Amino acid sequence: MEKPTTTPSRSALKEFAMELCRSLTVLVFLSAIPADAEEEAAKPAPGAVRDEKPKEITAISLWVDMGLGLNSEAAVQEKVNALQMDFKSTLQKETDAMTGDQYGVRLVTGKQFSALIEKMDDISSFYSFTMIGTTAKRAYLEANYHLTSEFSYVAIVSVPLQDLPAATLKKVLALQHRAK
Repeated sequence: MEKPTTTPSRSALKEFAMELCRSLTVLVFLSAIPADAEEEAAKPAPGAVRDEKPKEITAISLWVDMGLGLNSEAAVQEKVNALQMDFKSTLQKETDAMTGDQYGVRLVTGKQFSALIEKMDDISSFYSFTMIGTTAKRAYLEANYHLTSEFSYVAIVSVPLQDLPAATLKKVLALQHRAK
């Protein structure tokens, strides 16, 4: 005896088709991302600085980089001279014009990241650091530089885990678990 076949309703077929389309869209999107996309995105030269929005060098950016230890005062002075910028007045104009926090990303070396981790316990009205965490390949922290009484420059600082000295890696992992 043959089993009677039931024909799915039009709405059930439509729902199945929509679910299939959503699944295929996700698969197509994911297949377009190269397997090493994260590694490729994080391949600047060691110690290189990359802002979220690449544009002209600002006094605020130079100030933050100096605070992060990515540029020495002499290196910043060289850039200021090359740009023919009056640093103090330009910094004042930029901070006066701020209408909200500014954001950027800094990719650093293991040594630079270690120095920032050491500064985390310092108490300062100028900056604060917070450990964000780690992924399988990178460590992240948030550096918050208070530029005015209202606004800050928030830099997400990242380093490959393999570049960190063992003692710093241990501290990073301990800070990550303490935050949970």
